This record gives sequence, structure tokens and C-alpha cells, in this order.
Amino acid sequence: YLKQGMGAYPLAAGYENQIIEFSLQNREFLKSIQSKLRILYPRPTVWSSHPMIAVNAQGKRLLVAMQDPQIQAIAWEEHGFRTGNASITLNAQKLGIPGIPDNITSIVSMPSAQVVEQLIQQTKPQ
Repeated sequence: YLKQGMGAYPLAAGYENQIIEFSLQNREFLKSIQSKLRILYPRPTVWSSHPMIAVNAQGKRLLVAMQDPQIQAIAWEEHGFRTGNASITLNAQKLGIPGIPDNITSIVSMPSAQVVEQLIQQTKPQ
């Protein structure tokens, strides 16, 4: 999108964290991102959850580590992953990427797999 422009890709859809992480890791594109990219958040929007299940002792250690406020702050500040921990302040302005809100307040649950499959079927050419 950034290299070929709107003619090749008039609409790009992705997760918020993909835009944040790309922007942070590719600062040379930041001016182009700021001038060409507009971030839209549907209202309501859908949370994408990433549950973890520990199957051994090392996995349990990882679960504990992922709940650490410092690790959750790194997940936000360096990779754009929002945390469910209310003690973590999400300062989107600090990221330097326009259009990223501090909080997302209008959220619904992901649709079931059956509903997603129906949506996919509706978008296929007949």
C-alpha cells in the first residue's frame, strides 16, 4: 500500500497492532503513513482475543510473565497489543501514530465460527 499507492490498494484492512508495530519498526515510512493512511474503527468494533493455555510448567511460567505489568506495557508500547490490565496506561499519543485512540469503548464479541462461515459464503462469487 505504501509503495504502490491507493490505485493498487484503495483499502487495506488489518489489526491495529499491525499498523502500530509496522510504524514503530519502520519510522522511515511514518510521514507517508501520516499523509496517506486513515485509520477507521468500526463502532462497535470487535476485540481479537489471544487466549493462552499452559500445557506444561514452562507454559505456566509464560502465563505468569504475560500478566506482568512491565511486559504488558512493552506489548503495547512496542507491538500495539492492548492489555486488559486497567493499571496499564495506554498513551497512544506517545506512539506518534495519528488516529490511534487511548481507549476503545464500543466493543462486541467476535461472531461464532458458524456466523463467520456464513459471511464468507455470502462474499463468494455465485
